[in-house]
Amino acid sequence: ITTGTLGNTVQDNITRLGTVTTGTFNNVIGSSATFPNKDFFVAAWVVFNANTDVGTNTTQTRLDSYNVSSVVRTTGTGKFKVNFTNSMANTNYVIIGSANGSGTNSAIAQYDSSVHSISASACGIRVIGVSGDLQNPTYTNVIIIGER
Repeated sequence: ITTGTLGNTVQDNITRLGTVTTGTFNNVIGSSATFPNKDFFVAAWVVFNANTDVGTNTTQTRLDSYNVSSVVRTTGTGKFKVNFTNSMANTNYVIIGSANGSGTNSAIAQYDSSVHSISASACGIRVIGVSGDLQNPTYTNVIIIGER
């Protein structure tokens, strides 16, 4: 809505609201909505091509990311270190991942301590196909949820 009385009212309310990071809003659609501390949401995420360079200790192509400075292959197949731009507050964060597997099969990206111990600055992941084999898919997605 960009014109008219309703449009002006909506725009005025949005302008007054500004940027919201924490707090409680009363009477929001007949109830209240509470926003927890913004530092406990998605702290980092990356979509990368795990097939960029199959050599050991090679940087992979990030297709898009937030708070990820690089993804480095640590072995020839399926194992990667995800480096954060801004460190996490601690090592108590969640790692969620998925990938397109070989052919029509799916794959998962999961934490792997043998790649890199979980730390505030990085984590290790491996990409495994449905048959349990390590893979280098063209689209690998990793989400980090925790405190920054």
